Amino acid sequence: LLDTGIRYRFGQTSFLTDSGYPERFLQRFLSYQKGDFFSHRKLGQTQLNLRNADLFDQVTMTPDRGQVVGEQMPVKIELQPAPRHRLRPGVGYGTDTGARVSMRYRDLNLFRNAHELKGDLLLAEKKRSLVTTYIIPDLDRFDSQTQLQLGYDREESDSYLTRELFTEAEYQRALTDKLFGSLFLRLSKEDSEIGQEKTRSLMLLPGVRLKWRQVDNPEIPQYGLQGSVEIKGAHQDLFSDTSLLQLTAQMTTLVPLPRTFSLLARLKGGTTWHDDPFNELPASLRFFAGGDRSVRGYKYQSLGPIDSTGQVVGGKHLLVANLELEKRFSEKWGGAIFYDIGNAFDALNDYE
Repeated sequence: LLDTGIRYRFGQTSFLTDSGYPERFLQRFLSYQKGDFFSHRKLGQTQLNLRNADLFDQVTMTPDRGQVVGEQMPVKIELQPAPRHRLRPGVGYGTDTGARVSMRYRDLNLFRNAHELKGDLLLAEKKRSLVTTYIIPDLDRFDSQTQLQLGYDREESDSYLTRELFTEAEYQRALTDKLFGSLFLRLSKEDSEIGQEKTRSLMLLPGVRLKWRQVDNPEIPQYGLQGSVEIKGAHQDLFSDTSLLQLTAQMTTLVPLPRTFSLLARLKGGTTWHDDPFNELPASLRFFAGGDRSVRGYKYQSLGPIDSTGQVVGGKHLLVANLELEKRFSEKWGGAIFYDIGNAFDALNDYE
């Protein structure tokens, strides 16, 4: 017979340094419970959970073999927290936004209670926005949180000018290791100028978001498949100026090919059901196509149904597909050729 010795179980887990985060918050990153059979794989997963949280510069996990009691193996964790306050300025140019400057501020541990506060400022030729986000983590699950947002957004394209003041509450949670879901409630006041029309709307939009992602490498994937679905609606009897139900979905796949080539395919669609006149919908709830994340070669949001004066006013539905063949030259550089097709439309027989 082969004597493998004692099969240890996880004992007490101790955080040796004062990271500034509550003990209960840190405990939620553990991939094991006290009394579970000891496993280096679970130790590694716990270390990965802590590193992926983007809160710590260094994570060290050590089984304390010198303090074993019976079958109980204590674990010591040393954490070096990342700087609590972060400020990231940016400057750039994009065909969708024009020249732009941005600023992001983050407080990673507000009130030393593991709450996070973010502020995002964007000043661009075609878009200006200021968004404040407050994140409250679930103290029992590391893959769950509540997010509160308050923001202002002004956007101008060849098709419209819109100004929106909004607030949104969202509860996010991992449903499986690859599927994430959320429930949200958005209150929006928006003034839009679309073609010859001017709209002013107040909308209360509850909805559901689902995201599924499977990749071989989260930072630089070589193979992957991801998809997202969002459904939201409003009703005139519930603090909204018009009633509607809207569905958007997107699917993206990345397939590796020989000689460091890869093929990326993306399909995006959306549809809107409504009883009231379409011209009552604000710009943010209409579909447009064109731009560097849509049908490239056409200006941002410049494709869609037109009015009697020939101006693009957006559509009830959207269907866009992208195909890219990429050649990677090095770890950080590559080139691609692509083909895009798609448009926004009101009826399938009008789709171009």
